[in-house]
Amino acid sequence: MRRTSAIIIAVLVALGIAISAPVAQAGPTDGYRDFQFSSSCDSSGSPTGEKPESKLWWNDGIWWGSLCAPDSHYHIYRLSLASQAWVDTGTMLDDRPNSRADTLWDGANKKLYVASHLFTSTGATTSTQSNWGRLYRYSYNAGTYTPDTGFPVTVTKGKSETLVLAKASSGMLWVTYVESNKVMINHSSGSDTSWGTPYPLPVTGASSLTSDDISANIAFDTTTASPKIGVLWSNQATRTVYFASHMDSDPNDQNWTGFPIYNTESTQYPAAADDHINIKLQGDGKGVYAVTKTSNSNSAAPLIVLLSCSVNCAAPGGWKNTEVYKRGDNQTRAILLIDTSHSELNVFSATESGGSVYRKKSPIINPSFPPGLGDQFVFIKKTTNDPKINNPTSTKQNVDSTTGLVVLASDTTSNYYLHNYDSLAGGAPAGPTANFSAAPTTGTAPLTVSFSDSSTGSPTSWDWDFDNNGTTDSTAQNPTFTYLNAGVYSVKLTVSNANGSNTLLKTNYITASALSGSPPTANFNATPTTGTAPLTVSFSDSSTGSPTSWAWDFDNNGIIDSTAQNPSFVYSNPGSYSVKLIASNANGSGTITKTGYITVNATGGAPIKAITFENGSLVNAVNGVDSTTGSVSLLSGGQQLKGSYSAGIPNATSSYLQQSFSATDDVYVSFYIRVNALPPSGSAVRIVMLSNAGTTVGNIQLMSDGRLQLRNASTMIGSYSTPLSVNTTYRVRLHQKKGLGGDAVLEAYLAADGAGFGAPFAATSTGTWTTAADRLRFGSTAGGAFDAIFDDIQLDTVATP
Repeated sequence: MRRTSAIIIAVLVALGIAISAPVAQAGPTDGYRDFQFSSSCDSSGSPTGEKPESKLWWNDGIWWGSLCAPDSHYHIYRLSLASQAWVDTGTMLDDRPNSRADTLWDGANKKLYVASHLFTSTGATTSTQSNWGRLYRYSYNAGTYTPDTGFPVTVTKGKSETLVLAKASSGMLWVTYVESNKVMINHSSGSDTSWGTPYPLPVTGASSLTSDDISANIAFDTTTASPKIGVLWSNQATRTVYFASHMDSDPNDQNWTGFPIYNTESTQYPAAADDHINIKLQGDGKGVYAVTKTSNSNSAAPLIVLLSCSVNCAAPGGWKNTEVYKRGDNQTRAILLIDTSHSELNVFSATESGGSVYRKKSPIINPSFPPGLGDQFVFIKKTTNDPKINNPTSTKQNVDSTTGLVVLASDTTSNYYLHNYDSLAGGAPAGPTANFSAAPTTGTAPLTVSFSDSSTGSPTSWDWDFDNNGTTDSTAQNPTFTYLNAGVYSVKLTVSNANGSNTLLKTNYITASALSGSPPTANFNATPTTGTAPLTVSFSDSSTGSPTSWAWDFDNNGIIDSTAQNPSFVYSNPGSYSVKLIASNANGSGTITKTGYITVNATGGAPIKAITFENGSLVNAVNGVDSTTGSVSLLSGGQQLKGSYSAGIPNATSSYLQQSFSATDDVYVSFYIRVNALPPSGSAVRIVMLSNAGTTVGNIQLMSDGRLQLRNASTMIGSYSTPLSVNTTYRVRLHQKKGLGGDAVLEAYLAADGAGFGAPFAATSTGTWTTAADRLRFGSTAGGAFDAIFDDIQLDTVATP
């Protein structure tokens, strides 16, 4: 070693500080051989495993780590950069030998969090509390970590292969792990020492996993108004990698959304998932990046893949994948570090047969990794001394030229720790380099063009000049612009970040041709077209021929009410209204008038009851029903249709809800329904009925093919509805009006979720029933069994939109 390193070590020894000196290497790029750990530290695997867990953190200008000490327990060590030696602070992390840890440094509060667990390859619950996962917390001051009182806290109910910790912007702590073939989550409640009961992640794809699958979590969108927690997991049973997210402001066990983000299911590359996951957050607080391993066996297939999302990570469309290694490269256990000084992604992986840790780098913007193995990063002259270097690990934090970069590995044959350090020096980073693309670049005016920023160097602001006239037209990253007039246009983009700016001008880039052809053909739609005053109607232009202006006359009185393309209008007074639209472009105009298109009913009567179950019970005077019959259930936790609760009919017969009300001559009932399973073939189920003094009049049956049938008692009225699709939400309305001399009304409506009711699918006004309705039943009121969910039942004396 250099003389200065020897002096530092001598001083540390004189002060009585334990130090593990590295073995001198042929060159610093090969890494450093550290100290030998006890064989009991790797009795259940490598002390630097597992893949999503982080053993290192940066704090107070020092790299720290969770390393296995000679007493077979994990201690806090610090790295002396001068000597490249790990120094044992003597602070124990867990009193259980063979424990594993995931560490998280909270610099804002100067707290170290450690999620510690006992390793097993088949996670399951156990009644032995000493085997449960624990959370430890330490306070830091002047080089010393002190255990906080009230810890450890139990956070799981058994052993697991991994236990990963994240802290949300709200301060809530979250852990995730796989147990009994399910992705499990748990979180703190009110304080770091108060935790709830672990529960399965309530999304599709998070159950029926293999025992080899694992999960990881991360806080993201931390710099936005809607911070979230995310969970990433493998499912080798479906050969898919999934991601789920949850807004910090939502109830903790509700409103999770999950979706697949990587699946290469094909004959050639059939297996996208393996239990190798490591996840990081981009420096802007929004982008989520992860490296995963596939189970592909074809040598040309992807082996290690980067899954990346720069914005909108809570939706599947925001994610893309980039190949890092092929199956033939034989790499494994990859981890990811983000270098914010150089806007680079660093992927570290080990040779599957052991022996070396390799490094590949890519720009953050538009990631692309070079072919081959990359650069050796931890490679101690591969000899029989350390033949199985594997399991690289590092920090959850991003790194830069201030922190440098440390990767720790281990060899379970020689039982040695090994590491390497990169200062990430290289001077001040340069500003971004501007680049962009557009589609389309040619067409007929008016021409709408979508611009896509492809600049490198992580710009933070964008200045677009779409016609190079010196005026800023947009500051969005990926804007759209409409060229109204024919011409050839040059486009200029200036991108900037804290390190500088760069401008790119693409000359004569957009060509908008002169208009030709015919005037537009006007057309439009509206929702809803019927309802009670005041009625708000949304109009949607569907004209063809590229109109550039619109003139709406919502009551056909010769006065233009709006020039927007898709306006809304409030009809305050009852009546039947004709609507006219004039759509124009440079070639002329097209006109359409829809006569009697909007029907606005008079306001009258009063709501009888809104049955929403939002008090958390089926039977409730405020928003529940009077009574239930059979096996009706209250649904929540993601099963509900609207709000927090719904009513479920679990594939049963004679299971329904009942509401009585004051006898009413004119009554409307509307509700949301989702059918999970249709009635058996050849049978039908009566799903809603209105009664007059106990005698059924208006009712609707669901047929085994999904169609709805309106009936007066047992007599069919009109025609069937279009079939309902299973697992799709609809709105249904039943209207019954008492009448004399054949002027009674009975009609049924069907609408899509979120749409207003149009014309009834079946109706009659020739019946005679002289008794007012006084009772409602909905569910499986007669006939065979079916499985469905009901919600938001509106019982009114006037029609709802």
